[in-house]
Amino acid sequence: MRKFRFMLYHFQKEHQLRFRSRYSVKTIIIAGLCLILVQAIVHFAFDLSGNGYDYKATDMLYSFANKNGHTPPVSNRVVFLTINDNTYDYLKSNLLDRKFLARGIDDLASFSPEAVMFDILFARPSSPKADSIFAESVRNAGNICLPAGFSVSFENRGGLDREGVYFERMKKEFLIHPKESGIGKPYIAGRGLYQADPFAEAAGSFGHITTVSEADGVYRLYPMLIKIDSGYIPTATLSMFCKIYEINTNDIEVKWGESITIPAGKESKLEKDIIIPIDEHGRTFIPFAVKWQEDKRKMEIRNFIERAENPELTDELTEFFEGNVVFVGDVSTGISDVGSTPIDDNAPLVLIHAAIMNAFFTDSFYSFFPTNILFLIVIGISILLTFLATLKNGMVFNVFSWVVLFLVILFAYIQLMDGSIFPVVTMQANIFVCYLVLLVIIQYTSSKEQSFIKSAFSRYLSPTVVDRLIENREGLTLGGEERELTIFFSDIAGFTTISEKTNPQQLVKLLNEYFTEMTTIITNNGGMIDKYIGDAIMAEFGAPLYFEGHSLAATRAALQMQKKCDDLNKIWKQRGDPEIRARIGLNSGNVILGNMGSHQVFDYTVIGDSVNLASRLESAGKKYGCNILISESVYTGIVGSGIQTRLLDYIKVKGKTKPVKVFEVMDDEYYEKYREYFLRFQEALDEYYNRNFTKADELFSICTDLKPGDPASIEFIKRIKYFDENPPEADWDGSFEMRDK
Repeated sequence: MRKFRFMLYHFQKEHQLRFRSRYSVKTIIIAGLCLILVQAIVHFAFDLSGNGYDYKATDMLYSFANKNGHTPPVSNRVVFLTINDNTYDYLKSNLLDRKFLARGIDDLASFSPEAVMFDILFARPSSPKADSIFAESVRNAGNICLPAGFSVSFENRGGLDREGVYFERMKKEFLIHPKESGIGKPYIAGRGLYQADPFAEAAGSFGHITTVSEADGVYRLYPMLIKIDSGYIPTATLSMFCKIYEINTNDIEVKWGESITIPAGKESKLEKDIIIPIDEHGRTFIPFAVKWQEDKRKMEIRNFIERAENPELTDELTEFFEGNVVFVGDVSTGISDVGSTPIDDNAPLVLIHAAIMNAFFTDSFYSFFPTNILFLIVIGISILLTFLATLKNGMVFNVFSWVVLFLVILFAYIQLMDGSIFPVVTMQANIFVCYLVLLVIIQYTSSKEQSFIKSAFSRYLSPTVVDRLIENREGLTLGGEERELTIFFSDIAGFTTISEKTNPQQLVKLLNEYFTEMTTIITNNGGMIDKYIGDAIMAEFGAPLYFEGHSLAATRAALQMQKKCDDLNKIWKQRGDPEIRARIGLNSGNVILGNMGSHQVFDYTVIGDSVNLASRLESAGKKYGCNILISESVYTGIVGSGIQTRLLDYIKVKGKTKPVKVFEVMDDEYYEKYREYFLRFQEALDEYYNRNFTKADELFSICTDLKPGDPASIEFIKRIKYFDENPPEADWDGSFEMRDK
């Protein structure tokens, strides 16, 4: 023991290692050992990896990898024959004409595709003649896969339809009985939707196309096998692949929780085994190679039929289809067979089956990172964190922890590029919990030592000096303070009309772009976003930290926002999006600032008459055709700054009895463009306030000539006509009461 202490002493001295107090080190080590024990129990009792958060993180990494070309290669042996809106327009019907499809199959057969899969269930009969023609084309082609769909669960709930040609053929010809090992919990087929009997009899192969999304609606995993009685119905892609390469499906090996192995037997055409990593449910990660919109392997079926009749295009079509697997899918607007994937927000689900086939051809399936290795990594990092937590220099512990959290993301990305799905959030959660617990222990031991220092030195130092040695933290509590600041309200002019003419996805994208740019400007000028209210933004300048010149900062932010809107509108116009104009109202005054709400939910916000006035000013901008309207208190704060303003009106907003002067703010370019108009408007306003209504009316009319359709001038002309019939009182102060908000 003495020898160990001697070595430790010289190690510290030589390497400048300084540890915390003996009490702290002991407590931290005990906490670290307890953490490791808990991690071991959790690991062996529960499998937390592969949760929804892990997959969401994987989505982001996968999307980034896809943009940078680090996802599976695209195989030209997988192509699409699509049915889209143009197809239905050509058919002049909302229903698919099976004679038309039969013609497509016949034309397709002449270009010798390896296999064709319809991602469509022809479960009900149409016209007998059309069905007969379609069935004959399917039979003649010999390589058409007509799949089935099933409701699935992990328990046998019954309901499986055992009648009809499809079930009989599926049971006799297409159920597989692989060599199984390990403990699995496969999906069990329930109620099914089969192809109609004439088509089931004519099809060349069967398989399932049952897709199951995760809890968040994203399609990431695909069940390769679904249990039916004592066998399994394979996915349609697996069924086609086995047929193409003449594989005896009963030779397939299934290791539940590990992999499905398709052996390269002597009688098959495979050159090497194909290994498909699966989880205990028989699901594999869907290796999407390319976004749907960016996929160049598509041809619309009507276009194909027309081109097939042109002999000059035979070579081109042969190159596109010959020896390839063709996926026929309905991708028209409004179909239900769409969903989100890690790289697409809204893609037709035929892409899933194509991605699996693409992985077969490129051998690019993703494996799941081994949980035992994950556990060892977690334990190793926990031990290292515990050691670093004992060092007196807390920066080493903190920096290392956050660096490791970042490196986990980098490691996960490298693993992804290497074909392995790493549970990044599970790993980070383990590290962060370890870091957090050790940090709490450090704070706890430090607090106890600080208490000792306080009691030990209070006799020698004043309580004030001692208190300064100890850090105090304040928690969020309900309450507030009165403070002068500038309140900012903005709204999108004509938003209701914009929203009616814009589809929801486009509108959300437009708003997000708008909010992002406007928020950046507000925060860069020292403002604080209070909340988003529909298309409106509420912000404060001078909170949470007060600063001088908050009214000037708010005004500059408003001008920059208008300039940014002009820039954005040019971009939006080019891509066909509606233009946006923001109305802004600013007011400076005293407000109540603080955390307001219930004990469970509260916001850091402001209330008071000054807030209401700012909101009214934003709304009043519509009446005057102004983009930026400010109160007199804001005007006072920006005088001498060089910002162009003009007195606009003297109004009583709704709910207020005291009138306020309101000013318009504009940039220099706008002011110079309408300089003559602004001068005449000021003259007209002076005459108006002096009750020279006839002269004012003439000048306001001139203003409408200088600036056609000027809402402000038109508003005053209306008032003058009103005053002609209803003269103001003798003590009229020049104000006008607004009846609306």
